[in-house]
Amino acid sequence: MGASEEVMLKIERWSKCEENIGRAGTSDFDANHFNIGEGLCTKSHGTDTLGTDSCDVCIAIEIPCAAYVSQSGTPRVEWKFEKGSSIVLFYYDSKFTDPYKGRAQYTPTGIRFTSVTRKDTGKYICEVLWTRSGGNGQLRKSEVDLIVQENIISYKDMKALVTSGNARIIDVRLPGEVANGRIANSVNVPVAEVEEALKMDPETFKMKYGMDKPRMDDENLIFYCQRGKRAARATEIAMTLGYAKARNYAGSYEEWSEKEGK
Repeated sequence: MGASEEVMLKIERWSKCEENIGRAGTSDFDANHFNIGEGLCTKSHGTDTLGTDSCDVCIAIEIPCAAYVSQSGTPRVEWKFEKGSSIVLFYYDSKFTDPYKGRAQYTPTGIRFTSVTRKDTGKYICEVLWTRSGGNGQLRKSEVDLIVQENIISYKDMKALVTSGNARIIDVRLPGEVANGRIANSVNVPVAEVEEALKMDPETFKMKYGMDKPRMDDENLIFYCQRGKRAARATEIAMTLGYAKARNYAGSYEEWSEKEGK
């Protein structure tokens, strides 16, 4: 039997480096989705246990397991981390494996990380097997997607850029979604077209989308969608193509329309 909550946590930009604990609450999002924003670095390092990264994001995050429910019997809890085709079993027999030892803690509601980096982006799968005396076990499972980014823009900063008119704002939703409302001065490039669009020559891009193609060094290239997940993907694509300063408006149109009263 599977168990799932539809949750999302957005932490945007911290003004100072301190421990901040984020916990998700139930909402009506399409998928389990944590979107962790920028924190200042307490330390720099080369290659850490998870790969090459510039710093640790200075937040502590608790990832919930919706499969934790009251049951009779003895539970066996396992946590797995999935990224691409790789799946790592990192918690079993009440113990964490490397490289999670020392920075992860088992809690009554999930697991808590003392810090996260971009390398922690991926799917966290919790499986709980309840073993009943004299009967078969009952498996419950939940999944949470975690996205760690250092290029999140807040509503306040987004508002200032929209007002200034100095941003390249790309709406990566489908045209049918855009028809129900959009952020002023944005252009619609569905997420499935982003890579192809950013590879176009400037003339072709302007002819198709009606605005100048963003420059590689553009500091005000912003992506948004409905709730932030597709925008995160578009930002990742842009950065891979060399748009190193591209940013994701994680609150996206849902937050914008709420705050703007639309």
